[in-house]
Amino acid sequence: VNMGSPVLKPELIPVAYGPVSADRNDGSQEGTVPGAERAPEACPDGIRSEAVPAGGEPADGDTINDRIVDAPIEVGGREYRMTCVSMGNPHAVIFMEDVKNLELEHIGPAFEDHECFPNRVNTEFVEVLDRKHVFMRVWERGTGETLACGTGCCATAVACVLNGLTDPDITVRLSGGELQIEWDREQNLVYMTGPAETVFEGEYYV
Repeated sequence: VNMGSPVLKPELIPVAYGPVSADRNDGSQEGTVPGAERAPEACPDGIRSEAVPAGGEPADGDTINDRIVDAPIEVGGREYRMTCVSMGNPHAVIFMEDVKNLELEHIGPAFEDHECFPNRVNTEFVEVLDRKHVFMRVWERGTGETLACGTGCCATAVACVLNGLTDPDITVRLSGGELQIEWDREQNLVYMTGPAETVFEGEYYV
């Protein structure tokens, strides 16, 4: 499946995170996100501006300052590092160890309703296994933990490349199975390959 192009500009994801852009033409002030109901000053100030690791160079005219890559966010009294991507819906990708034992039912809602995300957010907690494989658990906004998330896997692959952690063609392991994700940097398109599986059956009586 061609999942389209990843969106990395914070105001389009949207993420209210410090100074979003130094050149706004929509009438809003620097550091605000159009339509945001929460104050961006509640979030850490500044978007990562250091050089992106190998393989994570800007594409399609973006500058590094147009992205939130490996940026700090405090949730539940702990600092995490997030990379934000939209695949038509907002995602925050968090790289960490021991994802399998993460108490997702506690930390997931705290990310979903964090002040940085005016439309709430889907959060992927990702453990990098090697350059070709990652393990992911996802907390989907309005739903909770799910067995798999196609757009979340795509956002994860993009975030992996932006952080220089994997190749652009990876296998994402989930509770519900595996998906093959490739970010074609030349086309700036993300491709997802995987099986269609029956996971539940039921009867409805009327």
